[in-house]
Amino acid sequence: MAGQFFKATTMPENSNDHKQDIRQFKIIIIDHFEDMVLLAYILLGNSKKADEIVSDLLIELWATGRLNNVSEPIHEFLFTEVRRVCSLVSIK
Repeated sequence: MAGQFFKATTMPENSNDHKQDIRQFKIIIIDHFEDMVLLAYILLGNSKKADEIVSDLLIELWATGRLNNVSEPIHEFLFTEVRRVCSLVSIK
């Protein structure tokens, strides 16, 4: 189900497909952005950095097509990715 948010890892040739991908990406942002930022804030203790990390992460996931093959519930995948990125930031 969650893996069906995006059909292709490359930019769709059909502009209607591209518009659908953008709509679906916006749905992910609307449904999960605040919770992702809250988790990042809890892990990092810095609200500005949390917002920046989540924004960059969502763009990366969409641009690389990593949202295409998500087999677990989308929120679990996104929260796992937030934890992963925050652990990398904490190491630096």
